[in-house]
Amino acid sequence: MKKKKELIFIVSICVLALLTQFVSIAVRHLSDVGEIVEVVVDGKVIHTMRLSKDEEFIVSDSSGDSNTICVSNQKVFIIDANCPDKICEKTGFISEIGESIICLPHKLVVRIVS
Repeated sequence: MKKKKELIFIVSICVLALLTQFVSIAVRHLSDVGEIVEVVVDGKVIHTMRLSKDEEFIVSDSSGDSNTICVSNQKVFIIDANCPDKICEKTGFISEIGESIICLPHKLVVRIVS
């Protein structure tokens, strides 16, 4: 009898955890606000984009440094950069709040915020 109550308790906790996760995901996807992509150069936000809207933005400066940032299918990635190591391109896409792409030579950060 005691084992049956323990089993019911454990199953109830698991169902509650799954339900909480489901509600969290549903609220996030149904939110009207959406995530914002910030483009930061040398510590200053120079451009913002919506993750829900496809867009391309080129960051360039007077010294010839440039990065092309693309938002497509709710993912952000750098499609072109003229930095020597191209680590920012190799990072691939980001799509979740808190993720970022960094280009150290150009002092560039592309991050997703709420």
